[in-house]
Amino acid sequence: MDILTPGNHVWLHDNKQVKAARVEKVENNQVILSHNYGETVSYPVKVAAGLTTAMHSTSIHGVEDMSKLSDLHEAAILNNLQIRYKVDNIYTYISSILVAVNPYKAIESIYDMKTMERYNKKHIGDISPHIYAIANECYYSMWKSREHQCVLISGESGAGKTESTKFILSYLSEMSQAALVDMANKDINVEKAILQSSPILEAFGNAKTIYNNNSSRFGKFIQLQFSEKGNIAGGKIKDFLLEKNRVVGQNPQERNYHIFYSLLAGASPEMQEKLKLSSANAFHYLNQSGCITDEFIDDKTNFDSIMEAMRVMRFREDEIMDIFQVLSAVLHIGNMDFITAGGAQISDKGALETVAGLLHLDEYQLNDVMTQKSMILRGEEILTPLEIDQAKDSRDSLAMNLYARCFEWIIKKINCTIKGSENFCSIGVLDIFGFENFEVNRFEQFNINYANEKLQEYFNKHIFSLEQHEYNTEGIRWVDIDWSDNCECLDLVQRKLGILALIDEESRFPKGTDQSMLTKLHRAHYENAYYIKPRITNSKFGIKHYAGDVFYESNGFLEKNRDTFRDDLLMALKESRSDFIYDLFENVKALKANNTKTIRKKATVSAQFKESLNSLMNTLSSCNPYFVRCIKPNSKKLPEIFEAQLVMNQLKYSGMLETVKIRRAGFPVRRCFEDFVRRYKMLIPSQHASEEMPEICLYILEKYDENRKNWQLGKTKVFLREQLEYQLEVEREKQLHAYATVIQAYTKMFVSRKKFRKIVFQIVAIQKTFRAYFYRKQYLRTRKAIIRLQCFGRSIMARNVYLKKLEEKRIEEERIREEQRKREEEERREMERLEQEKKIRELEELKKKLEEEARLKREREEEQKRKEEEERQAAIIRVRQLEEARRLEEEEARRKRIEQLISYTSQLKTNESSAWKFIVHGRKNSYHLHTLSYDESWRWVCAIQDVIDSKPPIETPTQLLINDLREAASENNTALINQIYSRNPILRNTPHTLKAPLLPLPYGQIASTDLDKGYTSLQEEAVKIFSTLQGSENVGDPVPVIQGIMQTCHDLRPLRDEVYCQLIKQTTGIQDVDSLNNLRNWQIMACMSCTFLPSRKIQRYLRFHLLRQIEAYPDSQVAKYAQYAVQTLKRTRTREYVPSREEIMSCLARREMNATVYCYGGGSCKISINSATSAGQVITTLLKGMSLEKSNNRFALFEKCGSTEKVIEERTILADILAKFEQYKHQGIGEGRHQWQLFFKLHCFMDTTNVDKDTIEYSFMFEQAHEQVIQGQFPASEDMLQHLAALRIQFVKGDYATGTWIDDMGSYYCLDKLHSSKPIKEKENESPVRSQEKRENFLVGTLRGLGRGTLRKLQKASSDDSLLVDEVFKEDLSAVTTAVTEKWKTLKGLSADEAQEKYMAIVKQWSGYGATIFNVVGKEGIFLGELWLAISSKMIAFYRRGDTKPIDEFTYEKILSFGAPLDNEYRIVVEGHKTPFIFETTYVFEIAKLMKSYINEIVKKRHSIAMDDIAMNRAPVSIRHSMVIDDENSLNIAMNRSPVSLNASNHF
Repeated sequence: MDILTPGNHVWLHDNKQVKAARVEKVENNQVILSHNYGETVSYPVKVAAGLTTAMHSTSIHGVEDMSKLSDLHEAAILNNLQIRYKVDNIYTYISSILVAVNPYKAIESIYDMKTMERYNKKHIGDISPHIYAIANECYYSMWKSREHQCVLISGESGAGKTESTKFILSYLSEMSQAALVDMANKDINVEKAILQSSPILEAFGNAKTIYNNNSSRFGKFIQLQFSEKGNIAGGKIKDFLLEKNRVVGQNPQERNYHIFYSLLAGASPEMQEKLKLSSANAFHYLNQSGCITDEFIDDKTNFDSIMEAMRVMRFREDEIMDIFQVLSAVLHIGNMDFITAGGAQISDKGALETVAGLLHLDEYQLNDVMTQKSMILRGEEILTPLEIDQAKDSRDSLAMNLYARCFEWIIKKINCTIKGSENFCSIGVLDIFGFENFEVNRFEQFNINYANEKLQEYFNKHIFSLEQHEYNTEGIRWVDIDWSDNCECLDLVQRKLGILALIDEESRFPKGTDQSMLTKLHRAHYENAYYIKPRITNSKFGIKHYAGDVFYESNGFLEKNRDTFRDDLLMALKESRSDFIYDLFENVKALKANNTKTIRKKATVSAQFKESLNSLMNTLSSCNPYFVRCIKPNSKKLPEIFEAQLVMNQLKYSGMLETVKIRRAGFPVRRCFEDFVRRYKMLIPSQHASEEMPEICLYILEKYDENRKNWQLGKTKVFLREQLEYQLEVEREKQLHAYATVIQAYTKMFVSRKKFRKIVFQIVAIQKTFRAYFYRKQYLRTRKAIIRLQCFGRSIMARNVYLKKLEEKRIEEERIREEQRKREEEERREMERLEQEKKIRELEELKKKLEEEARLKREREEEQKRKEEEERQAAIIRVRQLEEARRLEEEEARRKRIEQLISYTSQLKTNESSAWKFIVHGRKNSYHLHTLSYDESWRWVCAIQDVIDSKPPIETPTQLLINDLREAASENNTALINQIYSRNPILRNTPHTLKAPLLPLPYGQIASTDLDKGYTSLQEEAVKIFSTLQGSENVGDPVPVIQGIMQTCHDLRPLRDEVYCQLIKQTTGIQDVDSLNNLRNWQIMACMSCTFLPSRKIQRYLRFHLLRQIEAYPDSQVAKYAQYAVQTLKRTRTREYVPSREEIMSCLARREMNATVYCYGGGSCKISINSATSAGQVITTLLKGMSLEKSNNRFALFEKCGSTEKVIEERTILADILAKFEQYKHQGIGEGRHQWQLFFKLHCFMDTTNVDKDTIEYSFMFEQAHEQVIQGQFPASEDMLQHLAALRIQFVKGDYATGTWIDDMGSYYCLDKLHSSKPIKEKENESPVRSQEKRENFLVGTLRGLGRGTLRKLQKASSDDSLLVDEVFKEDLSAVTTAVTEKWKTLKGLSADEAQEKYMAIVKQWSGYGATIFNVVGKEGIFLGELWLAISSKMIAFYRRGDTKPIDEFTYEKILSFGAPLDNEYRIVVEGHKTPFIFETTYVFEIAKLMKSYINEIVKKRHSIAMDDIAMNRAPVSIRHSMVIDDENSLNIAMNRSPVSLNASNHF
């Protein structure tokens, strides 16, 4: 009954639980007890006596080391932690294990410098527990045992693991700084760099979760490498399993990674403008969870810390900006939404443009890869539109991989900065994600908990299993302690047929699904005690972890485990103009989805994580571990709140009670006999030094602990408790101190005696020197006086002799001067006479000579001019001959290809048993192989190619030297760069011919199409080009030479890098940089940089060379060309044609070139463009100049020649169009006298009613309506057409004047309505022979993108010039002209605006107004014969040619598919019609492009209306469209069966 005295502390055993309680009072036979957790209970005295036990004093006041607790149960540990937590003692020992309770607040003066000094060189247990004590023990144990150490920090998310890691790193850094006091300063403070890596890693790898405001979403193992002097020589950080999915989506009330919010909060206005940033609410990836800010997180301050840390870690400013551009791009990628329009389409082109700009990608290419996927079918590439969900998955995959690769690059950058050259021993700190159990646990939680299971196994093995096994092996008296083993749970996960193996197996099946995986898991592990199958069938499975039961959501497991990244996206990123983006994905290999073997070889995410985890465990096994157990006191993340049940759960699954027991009963310190004697031999008297090792150990141990409570002797080791080891260490230090004192005394005596003798010797030397100086000075003074006396005597004698001789000399000089004067006078008079005669003769000779030179100069100039004219004419003839020969070769090759295609197709149909022949090119040989089937041949080609690709690539000396230069440049080692150039002539200019290419070129013959152009092998062509570069100075006109080189590079793509390397070689190490040959090579390089973008490695080498030349010759022409090349490389895009002469001339002059854009009425506009200007950019410029930016209708540029028109895609480079025009001109392709020109007009009529009549846009509509009328695409009577012609004339010419006759009736009236064609007079100055040549050239010419029907039309227009005059009925034309003139007279007084308005009123009456009309011929379906296909913004319609009413109309919602299965054949599949409509037309490409443009505009408009309705809380307009492309169309397009397939495949 004594324990129930009021005020006593007792243990209350209630409901199988033990709680700490205090007796408050005893009255009325009732005992009132209060729990430490705030509860009050009452029991009868007898009941209370049976439920309570006395509490030991150690449990009442708390202890620093819980192994000293007398009450050994979980409640005692919990009570001890709570007592210390209340007074801010958050650290507690369990022997050498530290338990840290997160206070969720800052505790004053607990982590300052004074605290660090207090724990320096202190053993665990000397002073109060602290994280610094663990770090200090770890540091000095490394020196004592000369072994690697590691600290394992574990605990739940939010328990404070990351902060504990930073405290340990901070302490070790101070220890390192102390060891560096007497060392020279290094170029970078490694300790500071390691500490500054934490803000960077936390910003990019941590995020706010519901459990933790700074939760690590990746694991890291920080390994600090120490030198023998005790300082940190370097370090390495290894990361594990970054949670990529957090980038694209978060749970409610969680945030994305800190860096996004810090960037948005801390970026300057200039940076925000450059990165196109705004508020966090504007980004989809940040506003999904409903949590943007947190009161405990200061994003602005964090951004400043991140910037400072990056500068300390030697991040260059351009690298920092590159990282921020990637982050901004990730945010904008999330804002790319999709709508359905013949497949997924990006609804907001602004986001697409921003992402392309930030990632330095081509906007159109990025749009293609985001909305289409490519497949390889029988060797052919097929493009298929993506569905909405697929497009969003691709978008998220792009964002996740960008962020993950950027994070990986940052880790590598940090490791490169802190990398050390010396590694005596290391200390590793493991900060890995804590155990997680959310409401919905996914693939990430599965891997995180698996890692925690492994770490718990390591802890158990080290603390329990190994320790007890060693006691039993050594024969130590010991009582085994039961502990919780998690090996069976790990077996369930990682054994041969465990959960991981089944997940990986299902991931490798192409048709594997999450449901099939879950079924296999249930079937394989249903009977396992640690596997939980839900009672209710759903998509979850459970595992009994050491920390509790966790159910995992299986949906998404396989997709995340596969971690697929489409090859299209990967290749697009590798083509980025940013070296940073390329570096991120340089080593990422394509999946090659058509090769199943490649897929099986790719490791899954879980397999990679398992491998890295096993590597980590091997590393930890080689280290001496220290453990820090972090405890989360409450789930609210608030200070001074201690949730007993939460803490108790953490203590249970972490095995704290068992740890206390084993640490209390065990002997944590153990040494083998030899090590023990070696360390403590100074404590042994000399008479015992010769005894055996065990006897010496026994003597020492009994000397300091006779009762044998704190030690035992094993078979090979000494086992000690920590207090005895501490006592031995103290005695050892005392003894060493005594020895050191004696040694210091003798050393000081020796030093003092040596110093005294040195002083005596110096004093004697000083005295001797002083005496010598004194007597020497006295002697010199006497000697100086004697010499002075002698000097005076000799000077008197010499002065007298000098005066006498001086007088004699004066007399003699006067006599000589007189004689000389007379002689000179005579000579002067004679010279004057001779000089006058000489001048007369010289003048006469000079006159004759000048006349002769003038005559010879005139003759030379005339001869030079004659030769130059002959050379120019000869060059022009050669160029024309070359172009004519090449044209004929191309035409012949085209004819052969057509014949081969026909014969090839017929062979497939008739000869099934024929053998297939294919060639595989190896490194040195070509192999001609035969198979019976196409599929078999394709399998052989893939198999052989895989073997070839598996071999390491051949590297030439030039490639190796380029790699050496890159490494030297990255280290900024100028001396090494100069050394590489000086020692390797292959990198410098040479006058000798090149015997072999500088780069390895593909072996084998060039493709047959290129052979037709006269090419041999790539190696021979490379040598020819080098010879051309060497002789470029001998060419008068460099343009043909430059065009020839670039034509070769255009045809033979592998030669582009080779030519760049040759140019770099020939412009390096030049003696005379202003020489003509050097300038020619620089001109070629400038043209190449505008046309071809080299591969990434060569591009870097080229940029390095250009910048080096700019620095070496800053004011020379070389620097100007180099600077021009640097700028052009930033914008160069893939070209379809070799640059025109005008473009090359502009490149040589380093300026932009002019292009003329025409429009209606003969108007034109000159614009400046460069080699990368696209048609879309020009359209934007023109719209801005005409104030048409807000127009609802869509304008476009067209290629126009007479009546021939072809729309130009916005992505098309305008310089290519001009180059094509130049080729057409040389080939004679065109319509009569018309020239090819760029034409600007309306393309899509989206709104024809709401256009102001006073605007330029309305004028365009009027002109295009009239153009449609005169082309015969407006159904009207003869009288109506004449009336329209009269209105047009009134608009153009005004009122009729007497005697006026209309000569150009074809400009006002459709002459096709007459019985004859339009007569065209042949030019008077054009000979019949020339006309015939043009017609012949036209017959064999080609026009890219036009079909055979259009070619026939052009042929007819060119060949009928001489025949139309005889065929036209002049009477009909005269009658029409008269009738139109009469109607014109009736319009007198009508203004131009009124005439225009009446004209448009008539045209708008037709239902087909606003539609683009195409002439088609119906082949299959219900519409046959000659038709009009009218394509408008709302529908497509079919008209009989000339009819005013359509046969039928179809809205775009009813169109299921459209495409071009064959040349000049177009097919449309309409809902409700069993058979498709098939038409013959030459406008296949134009029709498809226009239809898709209208569909996109319609869907965008409806999407915009729907968004507005949603914003205004209205019912959104439904968006329905099911336009798809059937496989046959796609296949036909991909196999190039149509001239339009190359471009059309991107739009169908």
